Amino acid sequence: MNRALFSFILLCLLNVLGYSQSAPITIDGKFDDWTNDLQQHTDPAETLSNVDLLSFQVTNDEEFLFIKIDLDTEINLKEDDPVSHSIFLYLDTDMNDNTGLEIQDGFGAELGLNFSDLSGDYHVSTPSVTIPFAEVSLRMGPTITSTSFEIAIARDAVPENIQPLFSGPTVKILFKNWHNGDELPNADTPFSYTFDDTPVEAYQPINLEKEVSEHIRLVAYNTLFDGLTNPARVPHFERILRALDPDIIAF
Repeated sequence: MNRALFSFILLCLLNVLGYSQSAPITIDGKFDDWTNDLQQHTDPAETLSNVDLLSFQVTNDEEFLFIKIDLDTEINLKEDDPVSHSIFLYLDTDMNDNTGLEIQDGFGAELGLNFSDLSGDYHVSTPSVTIPFAEVSLRMGPTITSTSFEIAIARDAVPENIQPLFSGPTVKILFKNWHNGDELPNADTPFSYTFDDTPVEAYQPINLEKEVSEHIRLVAYNTLFDGLTNPARVPHFERILRALDPDIIAF
């Protein structure tokens, strides 16, 4: 086969199938660790009311599946305000469209995450089970308005101790905004990701010491309800505040 033709076919296959690449991701709302070489999917241009789902990237490390999504509108992903939306993330974790909840042709979701409701549905039993985000160790940021968000889901999650969330090396991924019916990806361009178990660079802890000793360190702490007077939470406050060693604390 002509070398140029072979190279062209290989490039086309890579674009269609994508490739997996592990990467060290920190959920900090900065996105500077999301490089262009990570596997991604971009939706064709379209005109929609409400929030348009534009694109997403996927990677993993030994512990988490990481997903970054980009939108055309600035929203608060975990709240239905200031822009009303109904964005869900669906995972087909057994690659079997005959199991789970059918979201689109060829996609049976074992897990559906409702971001604005801070809950999920695990569709591996009848009836399905509603779970809090903690059941899959979900992390997401930023926690304020943005057009981009990054999400982490534990690879070893066993929601409600029913069965492991990820039963194989590959997962299908789908976002849907039920407000306008937008799907990312569309049914004719399904997206799957295969975990890459190549070890990533070890996380380097941040030095908490002041860079300039004369500076004043201010810590603002937003606690739920009367958390300061809850004896069960006192050890957690002590651990965090002793590590930060602030000069001024604002609760």
